[in-house]
Amino acid sequence: MARANGRICLFGGSFNPPHLGHLLASQWALATLPIDRLLWVPSFSHPFGKPLADFDERLALCRAAVASLGPAGGVRDYERRFATSYTVDLLRALHATHRGYRFWWLVGSDAYAERHRWKEWETIEQLATVAVIGRAGSCEGSPLALPNISSTEVRRLAEAGAWDEVAELVPARVLRRLRRSQSGGAS
Repeated sequence: MARANGRICLFGGSFNPPHLGHLLASQWALATLPIDRLLWVPSFSHPFGKPLADFDERLALCRAAVASLGPAGGVRDYERRFATSYTVDLLRALHATHRGYRFWWLVGSDAYAERHRWKEWETIEQLATVAVIGRAGSCEGSPLALPNISSTEVRRLAEAGAWDEVAELVPARVLRRLRRSQSGGAS
């Protein structure tokens, strides 16, 4: 993970699929937060019942996206062990297994605005320093806003075969993987 007593920022989400907004948020966190590593943690299942693509495919897409972050970036499948993905459960498990580490939780302002719906939000704030990154149209708690790119829009464009438009919204490695999976090719 990182050195003992490391400073880890966890970036959780559906990543259904990952896009440039996720990558820009990660770069912002690495540039501005006092952290050693930034780890993407894709949700295994969505606590609010949102349908998700196959977990292993989303994990592979995340790895493709995070590759551009270099050694400070990474992807973990931590949430595979939970029937339902709750941030508080993940943070408790990590605190139990990684004593001495300090955790940050990177969250988009759209999700942050819904924090009243999260399981034990107050405990999350005790277990991790919350860093909020804004999206255009939703900047609550954030010092800046990133482009308003949504995974829903990326999926819609990919399903329509609008690859030139998808290319403007996702990292090149993610685009190649999405095109292969859409065409039924090996990934």
